[in-house]
Amino acid sequence: ALIDKLSTNENIYLVVKEHTRKGGRLSGTYKAGFKHARNVEFTMKFPSSALIHWSDVVINMGSSIGIDAILQGKYLINPVYLHGNRTIYEETGACAIARNHEQVVEEIINYQRNTTRPGGDYKGNTRELIDMVVYGSKGSHNVLESYCDLIVNKAVKVSDKIIAEAINE
Repeated sequence: ALIDKLSTNENIYLVVKEHTRKGGRLSGTYKAGFKHARNVEFTMKFPSSALIHWSDVVINMGSSIGIDAILQGKYLINPVYLHGNRTIYEETGACAIARNHEQVVEEIINYQRNTTRPGGDYKGNTRELIDMVVYGSKGSHNVLESYCDLIVNKAVKVSDKIIAEAINE
């Protein structure tokens, strides 16, 4: 129903990236109904990150790909009424929240007009999400380096233990 609603607005060009799992895909019959639509397309062939890069606004249904949208600085809308998940996006306030189809459309129109957004100016909250998800609430640091340090420290402890046991024998 949201796709149907968005497709009626000629100022919105809608690209629908279907869920990668079979159970989440739209029927061929449904998609065929948009065969002549100039502003709607369905795709599975492009990576989500490329579609996000191309887009102005991302409507995310509780997927972790929303983090990519935030990192790319895209306007992120979470239609909470379409899923039952409580996500990190709402938890941190790092997205615009829509509670019905009309609010999704309103968020997009307000974004296009560059006016105050009803879902709130959430951009300041994205830092909290990145701190939580990427840095594990430990502040900004080199994540790969911290994993390397952890592995090396564990290896040294195991090595020291093996040496100590060999000496005691």
